[in-house]
Amino acid sequence: MRYAIAFVLFFYFIVYSSFAVGNGTMTDNDAFLKKMFNYANTGNLKALEALKTEVFGQRNKTLALAYSLALYIASPNIYERQYVEAFPVNFEGIMYDLYEQIELTRLTPSFLYSVESIGSIAKKGDEKAIEKVFRGYIYSDGVVSESFCESIPGVFIKQAQKTVSVLSRIDKEDRQRDYLCLSTLSPEQLAQLKKNIEKLMPTVSTQERQVIREIMELK
Repeated sequence: MRYAIAFVLFFYFIVYSSFAVGNGTMTDNDAFLKKMFNYANTGNLKALEALKTEVFGQRNKTLALAYSLALYIASPNIYERQYVEAFPVNFEGIMYDLYEQIELTRLTPSFLYSVESIGSIAKKGDEKAIEKVFRGYIYSDGVVSESFCESIPGVFIKQAQKTVSVLSRIDKEDRQRDYLCLSTLSPEQLAQLKKNIEKLMPTVSTQERQVIREIMELK
């Protein structure tokens, strides 16, 4: 009996210790994130850049992603390229690292700033950003996927050729989901989009022609 009680106590000790350590780590991360975004939101780029060694020394992917976003907030002109490169294209990176750890805690200038920013960059013609918007919609859900979806019609209209190229590199089943976001276009806008991409037919690859055919079939 004594051995059984000792085992139970030992078990609870291990669980409690792990829980305490986990909470301590999260608290440290939360404090560091707040400091990082305070620098970002006040435009203190020098202080933010000074955190680089500390950020990457922790080997924490959430902090690394947050750092790329914070740098972009502080100086979009300087850090736009690295922000696009760092933007995640998987469910965990988007929904856990970006949404739960950063957006839900209201660290950014506005709610879902990170998603809206990648959409704005995509509309300017950055092909990597375009791809991340379309893949972002596929690998997210809830209000996050809705935010990605809101950017897609504008990207399609402003960057038709690059969008067709990006979609040709995405699996057919996945890009069919992206097409759902075009339902917000008026019949006139959809007709104009079809007209624009149909002109690309003679100059594009076989895969890109398939994408154009799929879009031409949309109602």
